[in-house]
Amino acid sequence: MTYGVLTIVLGVVIFLATKLIPTKPEESAQTEKIDPNSADKHEQIQKKGETPEKLAQWVLKTEKAKTELKEKLCQAPIPNDSKILFGRDKVLIELFNAIHKGSTFIALYGRSGVGKTALALEVVRKYKYNFQNIKLYLDFSGEKENALSTRDAMVQIILSFRPTMRIPENITQLKKLYRLVMTRHQGVLVLDNVASANQVKELKPAASSSWLLIVTARKKLDLNAAYCVEVEPLDVESAQEFLIHCSLRLKPRAREIAKLCRCLPLVLEMCGQFLSSKMKVHPEDFVDLFRKYRSNSFLEKVDDDEES
Repeated sequence: MTYGVLTIVLGVVIFLATKLIPTKPEESAQTEKIDPNSADKHEQIQKKGETPEKLAQWVLKTEKAKTELKEKLCQAPIPNDSKILFGRDKVLIELFNAIHKGSTFIALYGRSGVGKTALALEVVRKYKYNFQNIKLYLDFSGEKENALSTRDAMVQIILSFRPTMRIPENITQLKKLYRLVMTRHQGVLVLDNVASANQVKELKPAASSSWLLIVTARKKLDLNAAYCVEVEPLDVESAQEFLIHCSLRLKPRAREIAKLCRCLPLVLEMCGQFLSSKMKVHPEDFVDLFRKYRSNSFLEKVDDDEES
């Protein structure tokens, strides 16, 4: 019983002590200012929540976001080991000569699957180091429902350079910001599968800037000061060599397959890769099936001329 009374008395004393001892008001603690001349600056920074570790994490996060955005913009839709440039030496020499003579605006046009994107990316690979190694790639997806809008294209390009930039809602302000960002950098800009000339005119860098602009489209667009090149299908001999280069077992039927593919590089590559990897599929059987179902394929839809 004595022990219980002692415990109660001790509790009362502690309670009274906490009430009688004066404490610093909360407001004064919140309004307390940090002495700039204090020796323990590290502790003051921690009180403010701005530690060097947090600052470093923020910088790394920003740089990571910037790198991811650039990689997303510059992602090539065709693998590096693609053979689709087979037989394109003449066109590439023409494009390189035009650039050497001062052309900074190139427009490639032609039917689907003819290899416009591959040519554009080859030019980028060749000249990216001449333009500070900056390369931007945007696929407008032609006239599809999910086509990239001009506004979204501007936003993506701005964020590739300034990931933390606040994007204005007003289209006029957005255009001004886009032009400002483009004038401060130089590089190679590829606008792939463009549907109209207005898309190019809105995104075209100023003539005074050091940008190489490459545009691809299915039809020839009305673009001033552009060096236009029509990309045509390969000739039969080159297409035949292309297939034989993919696999020697295609040699007996290579010319026939090339004609069935209309000498379109993308279709030739698909057929060559398929027959070179599927050894159980005989080329004769493939040709028979190709002839049978070709009328339902896109090859008949993109070309009005029949094979003789």
